[in-house]
Amino acid sequence: LFRLRSGYDDFPWEDVTNRSISRVEIPSDMERDQIVLAWNCLFKSREVVQEIKIQGHFYRRCFSKELDFGNRHPPMQSRGVNVVSGLLNVNTTVEKLRLTGCQVGDDGARSLSQGLDASTELKRLELSTTQIGDKGMKALSIPMSGRLPDLQVLLLHENFIGDSGITSLAQTLKYVTKLSQLDLSKNKFSLSGAQELAWAFGQLSKISDLSLQHFNIGFNKIEEQGAVQLSQSIKHYTSLRTLHLNETFVYTTEAGQIIKEVVPSACKVFGIGDHALLEQELMQKFRPGEQQRGSLSDDWNSSSIKRHSSGSFNGN
Repeated sequence: LFRLRSGYDDFPWEDVTNRSISRVEIPSDMERDQIVLAWNCLFKSREVVQEIKIQGHFYRRCFSKELDFGNRHPPMQSRGVNVVSGLLNVNTTVEKLRLTGCQVGDDGARSLSQGLDASTELKRLELSTTQIGDKGMKALSIPMSGRLPDLQVLLLHENFIGDSGITSLAQTLKYVTKLSQLDLSKNKFSLSGAQELAWAFGQLSKISDLSLQHFNIGFNKIEEQGAVQLSQSIKHYTSLRTLHLNETFVYTTEAGQIIKEVVPSACKVFGIGDHALLEQELMQKFRPGEQQRGSLSDDWNSSSIKRHSSGSFNGN
């Protein structure tokens, strides 16, 4: 009964073992240990099996160093992510994993964390727009705490990660000191989460060489205090090249000046500066329904052109 319920008998074990089949489907309802066993069989027959089907989509080169399961229609579900997780237990030399647009969710993230625990050579992990929340981020933080020492790029754009999830992530930063790009934009954390990140970055600067180059926390309501504290925490990150603070707080020239003074001189800050202040002034001046959209656009364009021609527009 266990074998029948789990999809065990739906996998062509004999054909794969005998290398008599070139296209294989891995049922997503198989148990995890069976999925790992299936991937082991496929690895041994990888010269013959050219395409592997997971939840309706065929994938090639599943044992290469770069795996891309993202942005398919329909997207991969959490059970499909469980199949990918099993693959990571067999293909332990993966360097790049892309699941962008997959419906990973918290359940898929918990499953994925088991596979990531074996992916000690991983350098790039793309999990943008994957419906991951606090519980999922907490699960992913487990393999990041010492098992992914070479991780350089972590993309978590447009998920549902709140303050508790960010707290879990912050606690792992000391283990991923090679991290050069971190994208947390369009999530759900606030001032509390920003303060946890600021504390973690501040502590990290005291104990390790720093390699962070690009940091994006745009569109999270971290308030002016959170933006300033985060900026102050990365003042020693001389490698930092871009900091995105778009729509993280109600911009003021005073806060903008503080942030510009503390970030490394080579770092370009987005979300503060002349055009951010201009946008705020326009929004205050023209409320919806009081001004035609075309007139507002004309006002914006003429102001932007005037600033650009005078050399004061910095594009932030």
